[in-house]
Amino acid sequence: MVFLDRHYEFFIKYNVRLIFCNNDNTSITELNKDYAQLIIKIINNNKNHGYFGSAREALIYLKNIEYNYVILSNVDLCLDESYFKGLADNISDEPLILAPSIISNLTRRQQNPLYREKPRKIKMRFLYFLLLNRYFYAFYKALSSVFSRESTKQSDLRIYAVHGANVIVNYKAIQRGIDFSHCGFLFGEEISLAERVAELDVEVRFIKTMKVVHYEHDSTGNYLRSKLITCYHRRSIGNIIRKFF
Repeated sequence: MVFLDRHYEFFIKYNVRLIFCNNDNTSITELNKDYAQLIIKIINNNKNHGYFGSAREALIYLKNIEYNYVILSNVDLCLDESYFKGLADNISDEPLILAPSIISNLTRRQQNPLYREKPRKIKMRFLYFLLLNRYFYAFYKALSSVFSRESTKQSDLRIYAVHGANVIVNYKAIQRGIDFSHCGFLFGEEISLAERVAELDVEVRFIKTMKVVHYEHDSTGNYLRSKLITCYHRRSIGNIIRKFF
């Protein structure tokens, strides 16, 4: 439990509580007593329900709990204390989604915002075309990681879509109707969320002072090794194009 070890003191200090959604075929039955006080629920799915699928399950256990935020987070992150201070500083009575500064350990580049504005339909169709062949897409992804530019140097900026590695949704946004519904599987959740956000008139705000490091693995190799991963991605993008573009 590297994620718990890394952030235990911050979780205690800032009163963060966790729901673990285990999406593989192993089972987590218990944690040591120090960690137990942080855990609301451990959900062992025994199969991959996807990022938003697990989030929808987790929401069930929050119905009778008071909270300020629901945070969907990868566990391959390092959250600076500025992240937790930013949560406290941005408590709002208005529906709000926060996008922290996420720096990739591989490229040293800023990953938020994922999209400052809604991408054009032609771009989404081009992405779908690349996904018809996993080698094309792997090559495109590798080039993108080298030549991509930092999307913005501004903070407190309204944006279209937050990067999925860490999504911060406040209580008012959940009450407004943010339910993590998605028309695909494993891919494209950020656009589904962005469209739901636009429909419900919820603000998405990039806060660059909230620092996160993303210790991501080289995902390009996943496409080269697995036709199934590429298939999931292509189907999700196809569904997104049909529904939102």
